[in-house]
Amino acid sequence: MKARESLRDARLLLVTDPRPDLTSRVRAAVRGGVDVVQLRDKHAPREELVPLAAELREICESEGAIFTVNDDVKLARITGAAGIHLVGQEDTGTRDVRALLGPDTIVGRSAGTLVEAMEALREGADYLGIGAVYATPTKPEGDVGGTEAGAGDLTRQLSHTLVRNRRRDYADGARGGCGWRVRFRRRSRHPRR
Repeated sequence: MKARESLRDARLLLVTDPRPDLTSRVRAAVRGGVDVVQLRDKHAPREELVPLAAELREICESEGAIFTVNDDVKLARITGAAGIHLVGQEDTGTRDVRALLGPDTIVGRSAGTLVEAMEALREGADYLGIGAVYATPTKPEGDVGGTEAGAGDLTRQLSHTLVRNRRRDYADGARGGCGWRVRFRRRSRHPRR
């Protein structure tokens, strides 16, 4: 099954943060039920990320998970990642990424407004990153919308717009989706795999 087809059944996306034991934690996460792993390190140079990305991709493939990278088309190409998450609205467009990486490449987009979300979907994004809802190390308190505003409002607006504009897609079996930033601090007592 191709990665874009597998994405339809994905329910849990792990966005990594730099840490010395990342490979063992990713292995445990995918064994515990994570469906998609996104390698995200905003500070390390690409040369340092290539061997790590290759190792994480192997772990994901051996456990039946999808491996993607954050915001680096060249890294995705070099390492054979199944997909890429594009963060900024000024980033390379979805169609251009697929022209560079292949038509089966998963392309996720970040969206902060309904207009951005709808544009990303029109361009062919496979999923949207909306948030953060809660503060994280990379999104401090001032950059989050909380559950009652911001990301929550956008999620509700997007859901209503998609249902209204894409009723046929839903009738044909399309599903909504969610992603979470998974913390590595606790061990799961309830692994799925």
